[in-house]
Amino acid sequence: MNHFTFQYWFVRRIGGTPNPRKTGDKGIDGKVDTKKELNCPIEIKQHNITRPDVDKFETVIKRNNKKTGYMGAFEFTKGAIEEIARFKREEKLTIIPIIVKDLFKNEPKKYGIIEKDKLKTVNISKFLKKQ
Repeated sequence: MNHFTFQYWFVRRIGGTPNPRKTGDKGIDGKVDTKKELNCPIEIKQHNITRPDVDKFETVIKRNNKKTGYMGAFEFTKGAIEEIARFKREEKLTIIPIIVKDLFKNEPKKYGIIEKDKLKTVNISKFLKKQ
C-alpha cells in the first residue's frame, strides 16, 4: 500500500476526512470532528513515531488553535509517549496516539467514527504522573 493510500485508509477508519492535499499539507493528513471540538488534526506515519515526530505535531495543533490531535502509526517509542504525556501535563493539550493493529481488532461494518471505549489507544496514564 502506498503512503497516500495508507493515510487515506487510516483517516477514514477513525471517522475522519482525509486532506485532499497530498504534499504541502503542513503536517495534517486529515481532520476529525469530536464531541468537544471540530476539525481536530490527524497525522499518520508509516513508521514508528518518535519524540521529534510528536514535537512537530504539537506545533501543528497549536498553529491550528486546537486542543486535541490524533497521531497514527505502527508503534510509538517510549520517548514519544513521554512527550505526549508532557504535552498534556504542561500545555493542557491532548494528542491521541492510535496504533494500526488496534484498528483491525475493532473492524466496523462501515467506515465511520469508532466509539472511543472500543478503540484501544496507547496508555499514557503512567507518564502523566511524572513531574
